[in-house]
Amino acid sequence: MKSKFKLEILRGTINVVVKKDFTKLAKKHKLEFRDEIKYYDAFVFQNIKNRLDYYICFEEKYISFDTISHEIEHLVNSIYIDHGIFHDSNNDEWSAYFTGWLTKKITNILKPYLMKKLIPKVSKEKRNSNSKNKEFKTKVDNSKSDPVIDNNLSER
Repeated sequence: MKSKFKLEILRGTINVVVKKDFTKLAKKHKLEFRDEIKYYDAFVFQNIKNRLDYYICFEEKYISFDTISHEIEHLVNSIYIDHGIFHDSNNDEWSAYFTGWLTKKITNILKPYLMKKLIPKVSKEKRNSNSKNKEFKTKVDNSKSDPVIDNNLSER
């Protein structure tokens, strides 16, 4: 799968690529690390003919939020270098917004792959037994705090 979008403020195109094997892609773009590509879960590179054509690539089975954020950091650094932008850690609000915008665009493209991992598959047997019960509902225990989402956040 390949999808792309244009950088809205800066010049360039972001290509988001998901594959099981990057051998052909590495040969096509003459990547320096093409011999080691089989060991990579994800990586970022630029088109050698057009430095403003960026690629962020993921091996399908390794797509996760931490891998996405890791590769976006590399992508942001490449974009900054090419556009002569110095990252000032004392004045990084624009950088935070830019990283957030890239994250939103890229995770929306990768949503089908993320959903496969986040939503457990229900067995065929369970689906058939649940279809007989028209009022089947999932019970949620709100008394326990979720380790990711703190239910008591509004009380602080």
